[in-house]
Amino acid sequence: MFKTLSTLIAGVNARSEDRVRDAFAIELIDQKIREAEAGIKAAKATLASLIQRQRSEERQKQNLDTRIKDMTKRAEQAIENDRDDMATEAAHAIAQMENELAIRRETLARLDQKTVRLRSSIEAGHRGFLVYDEGVLFILNKMRAEGLVPPETIFKFSVFGGYCSAAGAKVIESMGANSMNPISDVSLPILGAIRRAVGLTLDVYIIIVDSFGGMFRAYETPEIARIASPCYFKFEPGTSEGDIYKPWVTEDFHRNLIREKVKLASIVSEIMERHAPGIKASAQRPDDLVLPVVV
Repeated sequence: MFKTLSTLIAGVNARSEDRVRDAFAIELIDQKIREAEAGIKAAKATLASLIQRQRSEERQKQNLDTRIKDMTKRAEQAIENDRDDMATEAAHAIAQMENELAIRRETLARLDQKTVRLRSSIEAGHRGFLVYDEGVLFILNKMRAEGLVPPETIFKFSVFGGYCSAAGAKVIESMGANSMNPISDVSLPILGAIRRAVGLTLDVYIIIVDSFGGMFRAYETPEIARIASPCYFKFEPGTSEGDIYKPWVTEDFHRNLIREKVKLASIVSEIMERHAPGIKASAQRPDDLVLPVVV
């Protein structure tokens, strides 16, 4: 009897939902069209902004090329008129401009590679990126501010950047970092100083690979959380970064590494429950721990 009633209720609900969809079908379609148009407009605006930046850079390169050609002609005329002094000055100016042009081309090429990879990742749905160069962080933050990168994208500054002081944390926060990874042996007083200086999230190593010192700080986690929150505990057991992150190892290696990380996380969770019951853990999928989205 109960099963029959459940079936009837489900049927009534389904018919009600169908009637609502039928009644508001035009409105739903109109809303989808508006959303699609808004997305197209945003994409066009982003593309227009990117093209404008590329044209600006191209104009600067062309300007340098023109100046070099003009200065070369002047140097040739000075040589013809036996003005070695003017020819020497022109040669120095040409050398400086050529050096500037070479540096500009090389820098633009490197940045273009990085931004292309970033845009490809964003198109794949990634919204969190690890950054280890201050210049790249500055540019990515500008791109995010100008709409070239989705506004919800998060930039974490890597431990390979080497920052582990309150002043350093302040610098990268001003450049747009949303979180930072201090070096693995950071002391509690330094963590406290960083926390007082900045509001960004800290990712603190609890265990680190042997090549980075092999520290294991599980029993410090209650005090780390008290001093450094908001923070995340980071687990990287193994011999080296190269060993645990290279993609061409066996599936068994990856499975065992994941099991080891889960085991360590459970140990730390138990320590926190016993020795720091008043410290609250974040809920699943917090806003500052972005996951890939469907695009």
